Amino acid sequence: MDKHIMKWLFITTIPLLLISLSYQLGYIHYNNNWKQIILNFVPFNPHNNKNNSISKDIDLDIMRPFDSPIPATPNAPFPISTDKYCDIVCGFGRGSSELGIPTANVEISELTTELNALDFGVYFGFAHLKTVEGKETAIVQRKDGRNVSYNYGNQLVVENGDLDVIPMVLSMGKNPFFGNEFKTVELHILHKFSNNFYGAEVKFNILGYIRPELDYTTAEALIQDINTDIEIAKKVLKTPEYSKFKEQIAN
Repeated sequence: MDKHIMKWLFITTIPLLLISLSYQLGYIHYNNNWKQIILNFVPFNPHNNKNNSISKDIDLDIMRPFDSPIPATPNAPFPISTDKYCDIVCGFGRGSSELGIPTANVEISELTTELNALDFGVYFGFAHLKTVEGKETAIVQRKDGRNVSYNYGNQLVVENGDLDVIPMVLSMGKNPFFGNEFKTVELHILHKFSNNFYGAEVKFNILGYIRPELDYTTAEALIQDINTDIEIAKKVLKTPEYSKFKEQIAN
């Protein structure tokens, strides 16, 4: 074969093979119609080793290449729970305003050492909100200068299930898409609330790990992955071996 043809084949084929291998290893994320490819150089993650799972993995057809296998029952170090109810504080408001996925932020300083030691990434578990009695509604300024109303959970409605133990997805990290310089912990509680609940308190547990923190080039790709995270969490938390951990934070 002509050496020029061989050189051309080498130049065109090797990159495709590398892309294919990187996808299989979870280093490439793409949206469903292949209009966008996002490169994610994911560090080694012990959660992603199937040999660490001592029970049969849950079969989830929505799992992505970079997702961690989820065992049929929580494996160590899970479950991990807060040791108290933590204050819900205002963040940047981007989850609700820019992504349409509102989150409840908690201060890092209120978390246990075990929770703070977790790798950056997306987790799932249950959350329980509590109203703070004796507090009047106050106006608090966000870090971006906007004002928000702190109602301390006095608009949470029992009849709406707002004070039930509710499934949640939790993000821990620096949100590279938004360029944060500091670590945040944000809970997306899987429930339809009528009002905000800044200033209320939340207790939660973490029962498992979904995936590492990734960077994105578009908000649409980020939203797509968050919605997949939500579906994975819903499906897993409905199973008996996970749903029984609601009782861990019920009181």
